[in-house]
Amino acid sequence: MCVGQLASAVGKERFPQDCIEVFTKYALELLAMDKFEQREAAIAYFAEIARILKNEMAPIINVVLDEILKSCKSEAGMKPEIEQRKKEAFSLDSDSEEDEGELVGMDVDTNFIDEKAAAVHALGNIGLFCSGLILPRLTEVVQVLAEIGDYFHENIRYHVCQTYLQIGVGIMRHFTGFDEKFPWEKGLPVKVALPSQVNEYLDQVVFPHYFNIFETDDNKEVIEKTLECLREMCEVFGPGAVASHSDKLVEVLLTLLDKKAFC
Repeated sequence: MCVGQLASAVGKERFPQDCIEVFTKYALELLAMDKFEQREAAIAYFAEIARILKNEMAPIINVVLDEILKSCKSEAGMKPEIEQRKKEAFSLDSDSEEDEGELVGMDVDTNFIDEKAAAVHALGNIGLFCSGLILPRLTEVVQVLAEIGDYFHENIRYHVCQTYLQIGVGIMRHFTGFDEKFPWEKGLPVKVALPSQVNEYLDQVVFPHYFNIFETDDNKEVIEKTLECLREMCEVFGPGAVASHSDKLVEVLLTLLDKKAFC
C-alpha cells in the first residue's frame, strides 16, 4: 500500500519502472493468499497504482478485478456464534438439528471488514482512473456493489456510496475525454447535456441507491457521505446530473433539515 501511495504521489515518470513491476508481481502473489491482511494490502496497492498506470493495467486488470470482486462477495470473516442447548431426555419427537444449538450472533473479524472496504474503494479508483478497462465488466461490478450496498457494517455502505460516484466520473471521462470537470453551465434548462451513458448510469444506478440510503440507513456518517457525494456530483457534472431528480432531492433535504429523516 505504501509503495502504491508513494508511486501515486511522485508520478509514473519519477518512480522507477522496475519497482512498479516488482511490487506489482508481489501484490499479485499476495492476492492469491487467504490472509485478510495480505489481501487488503495488495488491494490497496492496486487502488493507488491505478492512478498512474491507468489503461496500462490492461494485462492484469481481469486478474485484479476477479480478486477484488471476490473480496467484495466474501463472507469468510464471519463465523456464527452457537449457543449449545441443554440436553433433554431422549424423545422420539426430538429434532436432532435443534439439539445442535441456537444461533445467537456472528463473530466478525475486523481484518475481514478492512479487506472488504479496501476492495470497494479499489473498485472506485479503478473505475475512475481505468474506466476503459472496467466498462466491459461494468454490469458485473454494479451487481456486486448492489449486493453489498446495504451491508450490515457501515464502513462498507460508506465506501459503496463513494465508489458509485467515482465510476460515474470515470464513465464521463471515457466518453468525453475530459480528465477534470465536465464543462457544464449554470441554470435550467440544461445547457450542456451529459453523455447519455452517464445519465443512464446515474439514473438507473446511483440515484436509486442514494435515495434508498436516505430512506433506510440509520448511520449518520453514511448519510453525510451520501450528501458529500451529491455535492461532488453537482460540482463535476453540473445541473445535467440532478435536473430530473431535483424535486425528490429537495424533499430529502427538507426532511433532513426538519430532523424527520430515518437516521
